[in-house]
Amino acid sequence: MTPRGFLLPLALLIAMFFGIIGGAFLYSQSILYRGTVGANLLLQARSLAEVGVEDARCKLQRDIDFPPAGSEEQTEYAYAETYMDPITRVRAGSYTVVLDQTHAKAPYFVLVVRSTGSASNGDIDVIKTIVAELDVSPKDRDDPTKDNPHYLQVLNWQEK
Repeated sequence: MTPRGFLLPLALLIAMFFGIIGGAFLYSQSILYRGTVGANLLLQARSLAEVGVEDARCKLQRDIDFPPAGSEEQTEYAYAETYMDPITRVRAGSYTVVLDQTHAKAPYFVLVVRSTGSASNGDIDVIKTIVAELDVSPKDRDDPTKDNPHYLQVLNWQEK
């Protein structure tokens, strides 16, 4: 026969053991959740940075006066856009584009586009930058007698 006073401490000990195991499990799940959210935000920030590069290319193709003329010493032009979630109508991220025209003229004919995408969920902020070099040569680099068929195509792409 088991004494009555022995069952209560044993039951409390078992409950405490399962409580600690359950707490550790919940903690590990919260760490996994934060990692998943962070990875998702990193993908969103990268996608927004890519959108910034493509947005700059489209603006350059469609508008002959883009970027607007500044002073002769001005070699950079920057702009930013905010992305709103179409379903929730909440700010989901943004991108900032900087066009560096330092090497846009002869002999290089390279326009550097630096696009930084940022995404946030309120707790975690993630930033991803893409630097793309675009071909802005008016003539074909292999045959200078022809127009450039690769105008505004990406020559180099770096993710930071």
